[in-house]
Amino acid sequence: MGDPGAPLDEIQYSNPAVLQYWQGVHTNSVHGYFSESPFFDHTTKNGVLWGQAMNDPNTLALYSDRQRLEQTIRQRPGIEYMIVGDPQPVQDESAGPDSGIYVIRKQDRVKRPPRDDELTTLGTYYVAGPNIYQAPSVYDVLGNHLLSAMTSLSKFIDQAAPLPMFSPATGYTWFPPSAPKAKAHNSLSASREPSPGADQSASQRGTSIEPAARSSTSGSTAQTAFDPRDTLLLEHSLRLALLHGDEYMDENPIRGEPGSFVFTHTKDHLRARQAQAEAAAAKAKEREEKERAKRVPAAFSTKMKDEGQPAVTGQKRKSSKMDGKRRRKSRVAMSPTETRAGTPKIGTPEAS
Repeated sequence: MGDPGAPLDEIQYSNPAVLQYWQGVHTNSVHGYFSESPFFDHTTKNGVLWGQAMNDPNTLALYSDRQRLEQTIRQRPGIEYMIVGDPQPVQDESAGPDSGIYVIRKQDRVKRPPRDDELTTLGTYYVAGPNIYQAPSVYDVLGNHLLSAMTSLSKFIDQAAPLPMFSPATGYTWFPPSAPKAKAHNSLSASREPSPGADQSASQRGTSIEPAARSSTSGSTAQTAFDPRDTLLLEHSLRLALLHGDEYMDENPIRGEPGSFVFTHTKDHLRARQAQAEAAAAKAKEREEKERAKRVPAAFSTKMKDEGQPAVTGQKRKSSKMDGKRRRKSRVAMSPTETRAGTPKIGTPEAS
């Protein structure tokens, strides 16, 4: 048995002396064994019968018969303990014929004849072999899981906080630097040839180069062969080139802070603005050409007209009323018997 001052849902009850009196846990001894546990409420209907059984052999015999006891308890309203789950058979024969777990429920029964009784659950208990447990409430289960999750997250944040490193070129990364800058500088200086115009002697140049060469060759392969940040930077550069290769910084200014720069406008917005500018320029050019054609007269040609060229049929001389009158005045008077073309008139002797 656990600490008596602990909550009931955190203790485990077991009493070998009581089990020996009831000859183990079985169907007819579950109620009697549970009545000796700290989970039992003596003010319930089971508690009243258990108090009578201490002095009445008949009531003790009733308490030792599960079916008669539960049938008697169901006849009266009030708070009671009822077995609602029996041991279930198991597939593993080595573990026994069944699970050996009884489920006891504390409930409040309200009589509503002729309808069924109304039952309100007040608690659930498990009898697993010689041990008795109280089932925790849903509030306790959820609170325990949330507390466990928050504790794990707090530990993770404390461990992950110093890990990321930030630089404007690569952003946030969790890869440590492969080689210190001093060693990289020495390796670069060792790979260069000495300047022929230097004041140092050949011996001094040899002594300054040899230690650097030895330090660069003695380094580990991981420090000089591969840097994961180089691959990250290359991938980021290629992605930016594919996304923003046709854009210019002056057309689409950036805003933000190092490591989180963003463009002011989207690519679609820039294309739409460029299309509008091109359309406006085309309209302005067309309007300027029309105005220029109105202001400048057509060039006057001094070339003599060629007689052999046919006259332009598309251009016709417009006649006026004055021209028609002049032509009628210039006609020669004809006789009544003659037509305009000089042909004899119908009905004259010449026509016959």
